[in-house]
Amino acid sequence: MLTEELDTDYLSFGSTTLRLERISGGLEADDCYYIGDYESVAGIKRLDLNVLPPPHLAVEIDVSHDSLGKFHIYAGLRVQELWRYDGERAEFYRLSGEQYVEIEKSELFPFLPANVLPDFIRLGETRGVNAMRRAFIDWVRANIGQP
Repeated sequence: MLTEELDTDYLSFGSTTLRLERISGGLEADDCYYIGDYESVAGIKRLDLNVLPPPHLAVEIDVSHDSLGKFHIYAGLRVQELWRYDGERAEFYRLSGEQYVEIEKSELFPFLPANVLPDFIRLGETRGVNAMRRAFIDWVRANIGQP
């Protein structure tokens, strides 16, 4: 919905395994995205991060597990931004050097603060996905130009 309203293309690689030979470990994000600049991975069926750039964004839904212990692996993979939702709170993180720092607003979508997302998720759970989508699109349109 964000990229559609911004007229920005993206590619989702879903919960694909992200791994690099130079670090000891890999992981599966709940979803990962290349946003805007995705030509280098267009048409790729299997991500080889030894050759290809890392996703711009990874999303972790921590309702049944905690992803904080994976952040060092994401840092080694050089994923720019992480979004984490624990069932009540959304958090955004940006790679800074070798670690992630929590940020109030996404750097990929600078008008979007993490604290608005749980309300839309709850709306989807109580009134349905279409109601959530309509409300979120209205919110995006009203806030796109906001710093």
